[in-house]
Amino acid sequence: MPPTPRPSLPDVIVIDEATSSRDGETDAAEMAALSGTRTLMLTARRLTNLNGTDVVHALDEVRPIASGPPDIVLPTTTVEPVRSIVGLR
Repeated sequence: MPPTPRPSLPDVIVIDEATSSRDGETDAAEMAALSGTRTLMLTARRLTNLNGTDVVHALDEVRPIASGPPDIVLPTTTVEPVRSIVGLR
């Protein structure tokens, strides 16, 4: 009997920080393994989780309030009104 083929990973992977209870080392290893192989869409409240992203979108509820490279958007976006930050790698 031939082996069962493994399902392939999708082109886009969505990762929600709220579901991540891993330690920092495991999280970094997972991001390194996935980085550069497909599009990752991360939702985060801890801004440090967006290090290495290409684009950041800051949202207040569902309304976009800032978008661009993280080194420009993150320092200029106050955390107070931000309900969600989405980073794309």
